[in-house]
This record gives sequence, C-alpha cells and structure tokens, in this order.
Amino acid sequence: MSFSLELKSQIARSIKKSPLSREEIVEGISKHVGHSVSCHQLNNWTSDSHGRHYFPAEYIPAFITIVRDQSVLELICQKANGKFVKIDQLNNELTKIESELMRLEARRLEITTLLNSAGA
Repeated sequence: MSFSLELKSQIARSIKKSPLSREEIVEGISKHVGHSVSCHQLNNWTSDSHGRHYFPAEYIPAFITIVRDQSVLELICQKANGKFVKIDQLNNELTKIESELMRLEARRLEITTLLNSAGA
C-alpha cells in the first residue's frame, strides 16, 4: 500500500476513534490554520474513492491536536525509519529507573554494612 493511502486510512481511523464529530474536527482545524475547512473537504481527503484528494500536510499538526490522537505522527515517523516516543512514556520509564536505582543503592548499603560488620 502506498504511503498516501496508509496516511489517508490512518486519518480516517483517527476520526472514527475521536469523540468529536467531523463538523467539530473541521471547525478546530479551521481555527488552527486560520481559514475555513469544510466537512466536504475532509470527506474527500479521507475517502478511498477520492484517490486524487490528499490531506494537506500543513493541516496535520492541527488535526493531531484536535483529535488528540498521535497515530498519524507515529505512522509518519515509522515511514521515515524513526520512532515516535511520547514524553509521558519516557517520564514514566525514568521514574521507574530512578526508583530501581534507589532500591539497588539501599541494598548495596545493606550488603556493605553486613560485610563491614562481619570483618570482611
């Protein structure tokens, strides 16, 4: 499948997952880009039967912000041989690592104390 079709399909899936109506989505995009975007345009950009109509790249940031779904960005990163990493996932992982380091340091001190008191 071509990247254009994959992108079109992912945008359509993001719209379906969104609690927002298509009208609310185009209203939000319009506010972000500074000019009117219609439901008719959105339908053309996401319809399989409208192969010549592509979702404008300059609207992607607004779309992602409005639908609150970053899967379109994840697809773009994947196609560029990259990986999209969410900041909150990194922060969660860092918190776990720091917690494990504290646990290990406490255990290291415990073992050191035992060895010192045993005269080793």
